[in-house]
Parts: sequence; C-alpha cells; structure tokens
Amino acid sequence: MSGVGQLLVVLVVMLMLAVAAAVVLGVYVLRRLGRGLRRSLRRPGSPTASGHRTTGSSAPGPGSAITNRAATYLLQARCWLPTRTRRIDLLRLELRKDVDTTCGAVDAGLRAGRPVEQLQPACRYLRQAGVQVDLDLMVIGAEPDPVHREAMLGGLAERRRLLTEVCAQLRHAVLLASDPAADPLLAQIVDDLRDEMNLLRLRAEAYRELATGTTR
Repeated sequence: MSGVGQLLVVLVVMLMLAVAAAVVLGVYVLRRLGRGLRRSLRRPGSPTASGHRTTGSSAPGPGSAITNRAATYLLQARCWLPTRTRRIDLLRLELRKDVDTTCGAVDAGLRAGRPVEQLQPACRYLRQAGVQVDLDLMVIGAEPDPVHREAMLGGLAERRRLLTEVCAQLRHAVLLASDPAADPLLAQIVDDLRDEMNLLRLRAEAYRELATGTTR
C-alpha cells in the first residue's frame, strides 16, 4: 500500500473514532439529563406525567430554582458547547455547586447531631440570594451587546464574591461545630455571617437601582 493510501486509512480510522467518541458523549449527556428529569418529577410538589402533583407542598421552596437537578444537568450540558454565553453558564454552574455543597454540609451536620441549627437561617437566605444572582446571570447572558454584557457582569462581581465568602464561612462553621471548645469562635462566625448577609442585601438593592436607573 502506498504512503497516500496508508494516510487515508489513518484519517478514516481517526474520523471513525471521533464520531464514536461524539456518540458516546451524547448518550452520556442525554442519560444524565434524563436522570435529572426523573428525579425532578419524583420530587414532592412536582407534576407527574398525568399532570397531578406528588404528595407534599405544592409551593416551591425559596431555593428550588437553583437546586433543581434537571436544570443543573442541562446547564452542565450547555457548558460543553462553545457558545457566547459559555463563560456565564460556567459561572452559574459554579454558583449552583457552591450553594448546593454548602447547604448540603449544613444538612449533614444536622443529621450527625452537630449544633448547627443556628446556621439554618443563613442557609435559607443563601439559597434565596443564590437564586437572585443566578437569575441576574441568566439575564446578562441574554444581552446581545458584548460591551454591555461585560459591564453588567462587572456590576455583579461583588455579590458573587460575597456569596462565595458566605459559603466558605458556613462550611467552616459546620467543621467547628464538631468541637465544643470552638463554641465562641462559632458564635463569632454566626455574627460575621449576619453582617455579610446584610451587606449582600445592600449590594443587591444597589444593583437593582443601578439596573433600573433609579436613585434613592
């Protein structure tokens, strides 16, 4: 076989491998999305295939939008695509993972019998604030003008930073709760969390005013 023929064979084999890899990746993503949708439908308060709701409260919780598994799997799939909103999709995915991991740590601490009940209000507010930042990121991603999009994203940076700090402090507090000797430090962290959440509220109000062009 000539050199050109061998090169053609190699190219055909590489093309077949690339197609096979793309098919495997597509099947994997579809299976993950399907799993997420099934879990979402089985969750209390979500509609079933017949249109009825499962048992439980029909009103979604304050953090339901950001913790919805099906929506997160869809966001993960979008992060694989080279779209103009990929950077913002990645920021939204990081935010969801950070909030989910943090509140999961608080829930795990409760199940383990650690005295973290005082962290639950902070966790609830964290979910609410996370939903608002996630929504703002989604709106920014829909902005067609790249200059305006970057400016809007810069205005949101401080709130994202504060959310990250609150998440880190909450996880630290769960670790400290395992040691009774650390109670004074834990109380200080709870006070710091209140201050940071108040600051986060003020930043959110300022961002809303800036976005609507109003002033106090």
